[in-house]
Amino acid sequence: MGEVFGRTELDPKDLKTIDACKTLVGNVFEAIAQRHGNDEAARIFSRYGRRTKREVKLESDVMLLWKCDDMKPNLNVRQRRIPDLCADDLRQRDRS
Repeated sequence: MGEVFGRTELDPKDLKTIDACKTLVGNVFEAIAQRHGNDEAARIFSRYGRRTKREVKLESDVMLLWKCDDMKPNLNVRQRRIPDLCADDLRQRDRS
């Protein structure tokens, strides 16, 4: 890795193996933890991990609400479409 304008430039050759990637990420985590604390480093890296079941469900629920909000304001249309949307949403959850 070389210095460019005071920043470290990442060379693609540094990412050829999984072990090299783990080492690089570990070094970055440690550098952040030393400067800003372990909790802050963990918070920064947490957004790149797997989503929890709760986060997946929340995202799915938000999308369902957006679909309902996009419907025309006719109550009869909403009453017919909402069960279909919910069924579609449940089928998608079953696949994942």
